Amino acid sequence: MNFLKKYTFLIIVLIVFQASAQVSYNNQTYKVKGSKIYIDNEEVTSKLSEIEKEQIYILKEDAINADKIARKIEKVEDKRKDDLKAAEKAKNKLEKKHKKSEKALKKHKKELKNKAKAQKKYSKAEAKLEDLEKKYTKLKRKGKLSVDEETKYLDKIESYKKKLAKAKKKLRKT
Repeated sequence: MNFLKKYTFLIIVLIVFQASAQVSYNNQTYKVKGSKIYIDNEEVTSKLSEIEKEQIYILKEDAINADKIARKIEKVEDKRKDDLKAAEKAKNKLEKKHKKSEKALKKHKKELKNKAKAQKKYSKAEAKLEDLEKKYTKLKRKGKLSVDEETKYLDKIESYKKKLAKAKKKLRKT
């Protein structure tokens, strides 16, 4: 909407400006409307020499051309600003994507690390349980276990089984 208002205003100004233009010549300000020249709302076209008229008309055309050039420059500047905004927006979008992918990568690495840690704990618990069970069966087979020692070994085996189940559960979660 702002774009439409801006260019409508420029068109109106252009029409008004082309209809009448103020020109300075020989320390006098002339107002040129079409082919007539005025000083303070008094027509002086017939009082001026042909050279003066020609100079005033040339200055009017120069003023109009300068205004056109100024508008073109403004248009180019506006386009450049819009392009800069679009580039900045694209840059921000890419930075956001980059941060998001870095975050996802970091999360993935952490998950892998946790999984490796859980696997290691599971393997360690499994090995300890296996060693304890072997030792218990060997001592029981040889008959070197008292009732108290056997109870202690069974309690230890049970606690290692719980640790193994916990490690297995944690491993499945990761």
